[in-house]
Amino acid sequence: MAIYYLYRRLKDIPEEQWENFILSYDNMCNVDKMRVAKQPLPLTEPYHRLWIDVNKVIDRLHLRNHKDAKCKEN
Repeated sequence: MAIYYLYRRLKDIPEEQWENFILSYDNMCNVDKMRVAKQPLPLTEPYHRLWIDVNKVIDRLHLRNHKDAKCKEN
């Protein structure tokens, strides 16, 4: 679902501008830790880099509840 959203949102934006896009999710720290999140997506170029190139954050409301110090640091 998130990949489809990213594709729809960024398909008409030049890939060099993808880093200006911020994706916020309450469990982003755990999603981004997954090994699969470190690899290119099974999509055609340049969309295979959607997940890698966008900035990802945890919203402030949820960040307060995270116990792992790395979540707050990253």
